[in-house]
Amino acid sequence: MNPKSRLPALLAFALALLAFASGDVFATDDGDFTATATVGGGDAGATAIITKYEWRMTRGALTSVYKFHPDYTWEESWRGETKTGRWQPEGGNGVSIGHFRFELENNGAQLRRSDKQIWKRGAALASAAGAADLAPQLAGFEWRLAIGQNTSVYIFYSDHTWEENYKHGVKGGRWRQTGAKSFSVGAFQFHIEDNGAALRRSDNKIWQRAAAPAPLAAAAGAPDIVPAASSPATPNYWCTWWSQADGRHDKAVRAAVALAFDGDQGNPGQRDGLNEEIVFGKNGWAGDWPGVRGDLFLVLDDGWDVPYGLDSAKSRAPFGSCIPDDTRWPSLSGKTPAQKLKLLNDRARAAGWRGLGLWLAVQTQGETGKPGDPKTSLADFTAYWKERVLWCREAGIEYWKADWGVHNHEPEFRRAMTALARQYHPALIIEHAVCMPPINGLSLDKNTGKITGGGRFENNPKRYLDEAAATLAFSDVLRTYDIVGPTVKVTTLDRAAHFAATAARLGSPVILNLEDSVCEAAALACSFGAMRGRRSALKNEVVAAARWARIAPAVPVVKLPFVTNGKTLRDTSDFSKVNHWYQVTAGKKGVYQTAPAVIARGLPPPKVTSACGGGLPYVLATLHPNGALAVCAAARAPATGTDPLVTPPADIEVDVECINRKIGLFGAFNTISFPLSAKGKIRVWAQDLIKDQAVDITNEVRAENARLTLPGAVLQRLRARASAADLSMPAAVVFVEII
Repeated sequence: MNPKSRLPALLAFALALLAFASGDVFATDDGDFTATATVGGGDAGATAIITKYEWRMTRGALTSVYKFHPDYTWEESWRGETKTGRWQPEGGNGVSIGHFRFELENNGAQLRRSDKQIWKRGAALASAAGAADLAPQLAGFEWRLAIGQNTSVYIFYSDHTWEENYKHGVKGGRWRQTGAKSFSVGAFQFHIEDNGAALRRSDNKIWQRAAAPAPLAAAAGAPDIVPAASSPATPNYWCTWWSQADGRHDKAVRAAVALAFDGDQGNPGQRDGLNEEIVFGKNGWAGDWPGVRGDLFLVLDDGWDVPYGLDSAKSRAPFGSCIPDDTRWPSLSGKTPAQKLKLLNDRARAAGWRGLGLWLAVQTQGETGKPGDPKTSLADFTAYWKERVLWCREAGIEYWKADWGVHNHEPEFRRAMTALARQYHPALIIEHAVCMPPINGLSLDKNTGKITGGGRFENNPKRYLDEAAATLAFSDVLRTYDIVGPTVKVTTLDRAAHFAATAARLGSPVILNLEDSVCEAAALACSFGAMRGRRSALKNEVVAAARWARIAPAVPVVKLPFVTNGKTLRDTSDFSKVNHWYQVTAGKKGVYQTAPAVIARGLPPPKVTSACGGGLPYVLATLHPNGALAVCAAARAPATGTDPLVTPPADIEVDVECINRKIGLFGAFNTISFPLSAKGKIRVWAQDLIKDQAVDITNEVRAENARLTLPGAVLQRLRARASAADLSMPAAVVFVEII
């Protein structure tokens, strides 16, 4: 199981117009901002409203002093076209700011970034006017950065955030301050005046608020690019697993139990948070996900067919019944198994869902898996599951999520389940998995605590590779399986790439399911199994990914192979000791994972360059057989498990003509461009994937040198938010037409 403890890790950066590197966030060329993210561990609550104010002052104010936490101070100035600064860490030679780790070397002569970039010390600057009280701390270090790095985000203490950019000698920025309207930075006292219209410094210098870019709004008569009707072509689903942690049930029943294996239940007792009232009662989960329920199966996860309080570490015998448990589903008592399943499926469909899906253990009820206890033969297993396939045919149930169980590592037993469905219930889709640890290709020395290994799926023990190949050969759907934050994205993408290469070699008809990486799944024409629940700040991503699947359904790997650009990216994180269901990595430092830098289907891998001289995002792209095109800039793991995921800003060049095709764009980027063959006038429509009307963005894009370039800022201005707490990544569909 995987409760996705790192889903909240996206928190501070899902709103970001562009994510950052080395403590910086970089803007579009025109300095037009609509959102940003705090860096260095600032107040995430302040990041959501940075867009309100924009302050402008000339570069004549040569020097500024900024504070990262109370422990780190950065002073900078401009000389001609060179930015110089001093860095003073108090309490150690290293500090993490955003995606990068900084280390002082050679007795302070240079500052090394974790991507190996080195900033050398120059001559010390004289203390800045107005910063005399900080000057003793700042003396001794000068760091040089190019002016091409346009934008920075700084944090004054924990409740004040300042974002700035430089364009043509003018410094522009936005200020977000929480708490009191007056505060001190260095030698200056600042005060917000005129209800936020001006910021007055204690030397009477006033920074005036400039007009923020207007949100993009649809005009009358604008088209709806996204089909209104749900599509059954992609086996996407929402499952109850993570929400079960919040299930409303007796506390005594939900008491902690022993774990059968690392990660069993995610949180002890989690399977007990599932019953009839929680799913179908007043305000039950069946009423969630309006607008896309018809695109999704409602999958009842681990616990639906076993009694409350079950300790699977002691006995697995109750699992595998495929019969709703009467104590959880009291209205079904006295009915046959097929009748029980049909009543549940009918209730799901009546609520608007595509149908009910079932989590299942790969075993027969009564098997324990304990050494010496009898195991069901393949023949008896086949007869047992044939009966359950027929029950589900009668009930109209069309999705099984086959997870762990006594026979979960025996592909021949899984193959038997799929063969039965194809023979007796062809509408039934069976999803299989390779049940494995949530970290690829690493091992932990229990004596030394040292982590070793290659950090890729191919570095796992050979039995996992062999099992993956054997299972891929016959599966309808293969789930990339459990992962753990903060490396959720990189681990999933590397598995997807490996599974796709294996499936293509085998000629398998499999569709890959990227589990809760929903936007990445949409961009790669895969399916997803969303887990995020009501408390998630990322719910709109599920809606956007489900609606994109109406335009570009999932495609079997054999029909559209994966290709990469031959490069990889490695993410290294220090895992938190808390909120991690996988105790092997909880609290461990230097956990690393590697995945292909660019994955493409049906088109050459896009060209990706950093917009800031720092890191790169993972980039995913698919040219669908129906002509639709999707591109995603996927997040990197942060330096520590308590930091948010980050998406370094990049310029992405896609070698696919953009005229008269629907283009899905997911994530944050600096710019994205496409070949443009049209010689006459064009109109460019863009539509947030959770909305029902497009916006004319023709004036927001650049059409020159036979290419169409969209600034990432456009998607942020287009982006709809369900609430102030919604931090889903931007997701939009673009359509370019000749007029």
